[in-house]
Parts: sequence; C-alpha cells; structure tokens
Amino acid sequence: MRTVGNDILVIPDLHGRPFWRKAVLGAAGRHIVFLGDYADPFPDEGLSPDQALAELEAVISFKREHPDKTSLLLGNHDLQYLWPDFPKTRFDERNARRYASLYMENRDCFSLMASFQAEHLRVIFTHAGILPGWLEANHNLFAGNGRDGDGTDSLEDLNVLWRAGQDAQLCQSLSSISSARGGKDTFGSPVWADVSEMQTAPAIPGLFQVFGHTQQHDGPLITDNFACIDCRGAFSLKELLSQHFINSVMTMNSKDVNKAKRL
Repeated sequence: MRTVGNDILVIPDLHGRPFWRKAVLGAAGRHIVFLGDYADPFPDEGLSPDQALAELEAVISFKREHPDKTSLLLGNHDLQYLWPDFPKTRFDERNARRYASLYMENRDCFSLMASFQAEHLRVIFTHAGILPGWLEANHNLFAGNGRDGDGTDSLEDLNVLWRAGQDAQLCQSLSSISSARGGKDTFGSPVWADVSEMQTAPAIPGLFQVFGHTQQHDGPLITDNFACIDCRGAFSLKELLSQHFINSVMTMNSKDVNKAKRL
C-alpha cells in the first residue's frame, strides 16, 4: 500500500470514451487510477468497437510511458476476453482475439485493485466495490498467502494472485453475480457488485472505497463508506473525500439529533 496525498485522479469506466485524454493532461505529478472496463461501448453513444479498441491501446501506451504514476484496474468487460468461462456481456466477437492478446501481452500493466493511504484514511479502488460478504465467502482464495481472508490486508492478495497467474481461482471467485445484476450468487464480486449491494452491506472497517461499474446519471454517489463514480468523467480523490467528510459530519449530526430526541 502506497502513502500519497489525496490528490489522485480517478478515471471511471471508459467503454471507448476518450474523456480520459483531456483529464490526464492536467495531472502532472498526480497518480492516476483507471477503474477498468475499457472495452464494449454502449450502442447508443455512437462509439464503434474499433474506437474502443484504439482507446484501450492508447491507455496501455500511457501506462507504459508513466508506469509509476498510473494504475490500470480490470473490470468485468475486460476479464471476459481473458477467461472463456467468465460471464459475458456486450461481448465483441469480432475483436475478441485482439482484446485477449492486448490484455495478455500487457498483463503486467493491469491489476485488480489499488490501495493508498491518503492522509488518515485507507482508500481502496476496485472496478465494482468489495463486499464484506464476498470477502468472507472467498476466504479460501487468500488462505494460501498466509492470511485468513477476513481482514483488510487480504485485499492486497487479489493482485498477488493476478501476478502469479492464478486465473482459475480468480475466474471462479470473480464470476460471482448477485440477483441485483441478474445472477444467482449471494454476493457480487469486486468486478460485478452492484451499487445497491454496497448501499445495504455493512462497511469494511477502516476503508473508504472508490469504484465505478454502476452508471450514475446525476453525478457521483458518495456515502460515508464509498464513492461510486461511473459518470463519464474524471474525478480527483480530493473532491470525493471532501464530500465524504461532509456526509460523515451530517451523519454524526443526525445521530446527535436523534439521541437528543430520545432524551
């Protein structure tokens, strides 16, 4: 886990959109986290599959040029080209081999999560958010790395397993989809969880999570515990945390008011 300030640039789901290009121009000296889902544009946005493929190639080139300041996370739309048994959605059959080659040939550029210490807060970035229920249900996934899987330190092992090429294990665990997304599993995985699951799940103590995956049409959804920012635009961690602290103060004040009413 790296210790940084809170001025990280966060870029949510791309799906072929080029907005990231302008955002990174003013990001000198800042770490940049891409939240995944580079492939498979939405048909109603006027972007072609070939455009999405070109944007992914450009993102990888950017990572190669700035390896220490850029984190490229993977989403469900990326992993579906790597693993034949992974659930598919809006799958690009024509470009599937090219996508698979790009992800495999540049595997070292990608990861499944990023973790930073921003001031007094630990911030976890994933594509869709980590549910404590999913973490507990998959404790065996992390057991081989000397941890019991029920503590927050085990989250780092997602990247350990990715770098070690433990694809069979990861595919099985990350394929988990709950009914909120049309699946039959109890919990969605960190690349499939729906924001509605995050809203009703207990928080993981000591963490603030930042993720995309669930589109937000009225701006980012920010709570005491997370920020869901799939809004077709980039955000600074600083502004997300500012709203987080506002929400926390409002929550505490609300609790004080309720306590006073009971008295």
